[in-house]
Amino acid sequence: MVIFVSKRTKVQSVSVQTDQVLVILIMVTISKAVISGAFVGIYVITAEIYPSEMRTAAISCLNSSGKILGTLTPFIAHLVTRPFRGQLCIKAQYF
Repeated sequence: MVIFVSKRTKVQSVSVQTDQVLVILIMVTISKAVISGAFVGIYVITAEIYPSEMRTAAISCLNSSGKILGTLTPFIAHLVTRPFRGQLCIKAQYF
């Protein structure tokens, strides 16, 4: 299996042997399970600590902003990754 990445990211290519694919798949699955478990644990602890009104307001705000930003992410990624044609210029300034 070979993964090709765009030249803009300055990464050539990554070669993965076929016997390593199963190991990578298992590691990714275990990582996903650990991350999901951490979120479930945080969600349960939050339910015990904060009152219902505050928890409901916070979860609804975060859920709404997550859905809005999740919808906009592909459009922003498209604008940032395409070659500069004068439409978008991202410049970081450090003070």
